Amino acid sequence: MLVAIGSTNPCKTTAVKNVFLKIWPRAKFKALKVNSGISSQPIGEIEIIKGATHRAQKAINQTKADFGVGIEGGVRIIKGSLFTTAWCVIINQKQQISLGGGLIMALPKKVANKILAGGELGPVMDEITGIEEVKKKMGAVGILTKNLINRTQAYESIISYALVKFLNPKIYS
Repeated sequence: MLVAIGSTNPCKTTAVKNVFLKIWPRAKFKALKVNSGISSQPIGEIEIIKGATHRAQKAINQTKADFGVGIEGGVRIIKGSLFTTAWCVIINQKQQISLGGGLIMALPKKVANKILAGGELGPVMDEITGIEEVKKKMGAVGILTKNLINRTQAYESIISYALVKFLNPKIYS
């Protein structure tokens, strides 16, 4: 089985491998640098899901893999505050699509203000913390939870959620 990942970000690729290998221990993986087709800082579920879908579709189309996986993080506004959110889209060879989302966590006001002024979460966190490439390491979630959960772990849950239709085809038919 070949799983194509629409990203080369180590947090995303490691999370995909960790989840898929629990189910398919012999799976092989191909990580691809693909454009999400959305803004660098997506805001709202519609845009974030669109980006994850583009990533999954491009990955499967370029490789003819059994599954294409796209993961996209972004932010959303809830009751006047800015929260993180992320979505995973998995597409199989039959073009069946399954989604899973989560990673909803409040952002500090100073981070939110910089994002709403046009910033992107990863570079904003780099600036505030002095850590380079936060989004390729522990992510904002790792920093803000004091490593109770890191970005890779957070993505593992949404990947698991996105797999449910493929793991339970009789229930979801």
